[in-house]
Amino acid sequence: MTKYENPQGLQVATNTLTRVEGIGTVAVSAKIGNAWEEVKLHNVMYIPNAANLFSQNVLLYNKKYTAESDCKGTKFYDKDGNLSLSAKLCENKMLVMYMKPLKESRKAMLAADGGHQMPSRWHERMGHVNFDYLKKTVNSGAVFLGDFDKLEKEYKCDVCIKAKATLKPYPTTRKQPRAVGELLHMDLVHAVEESAVEKNKYFLLIKDDRSNYRVVRFQKTKTAIETVNNIKEVIEKFSTQTGGKVKGIRSDKGTEFTNQLLADYLSQQGIRHEFTPTACPQSNVKIERDVRTVREMC
Repeated sequence: MTKYENPQGLQVATNTLTRVEGIGTVAVSAKIGNAWEEVKLHNVMYIPNAANLFSQNVLLYNKKYTAESDCKGTKFYDKDGNLSLSAKLCENKMLVMYMKPLKESRKAMLAADGGHQMPSRWHERMGHVNFDYLKKTVNSGAVFLGDFDKLEKEYKCDVCIKAKATLKPYPTTRKQPRAVGELLHMDLVHAVEESAVEKNKYFLLIKDDRSNYRVVRFQKTKTAIETVNNIKEVIEKFSTQTGGKVKGIRSDKGTEFTNQLLADYLSQQGIRHEFTPTACPQSNVKIERDVRTVREMC
């Protein structure tokens, strides 16, 4: 391997730069057809602590190789027409290329682990994927960990546990029984992904306190006009469907709810507006937990 005096930058899929510290040739054992053969990969970039990535476009760019694809996968041929590499098309529509270290290099591979647990390393390399998916990936042969590495015990990641932890809601107090549609909880949230069709960046979630019936309205902006129009439409819907009258709404103190346009409408309809404390989402768990559910569905 040729090590760079000054590491070079390489842009990855996350639009960030990673450090390339060298380039060289790697000898691996690749499954071609039904047999394992030794293959040398040239101009391989060395990126410390990175997962192994193979680019078909880079391989074909130098015009020394050609590729043929069908319903079973893709085969790569060298300039003399010899089969050099192959990739199998799996049920999840992903191309899997079977490779593993040569026998004489396995000790070096295991020694490089430095005593670290292999499940933790692959869990972090694959973006903190859940253990069941990681185990399924290994069992399907998409990842080769060596003859002495097995994923038998489940790995508990402290980072994942802390990231998924949520604040407990405040203890509930005894409340007066309400009719369906009498009190509505609502929140306006930024969507996880922007809709490709309508270009909606936000969604307004409204939930009935008694029946837990939910209504979602997508919005392009957080402006008062768009938000209030959606609130009016939902309030009229509840009044028509239940035959009763909406008596109150509950929300946070975002500007989309504290504007004069909404205040005037609620005053005309005789609807009270209850606000939750600032920066305290656990005080309105009735709607906050549903926001998390909708986000995971988007």
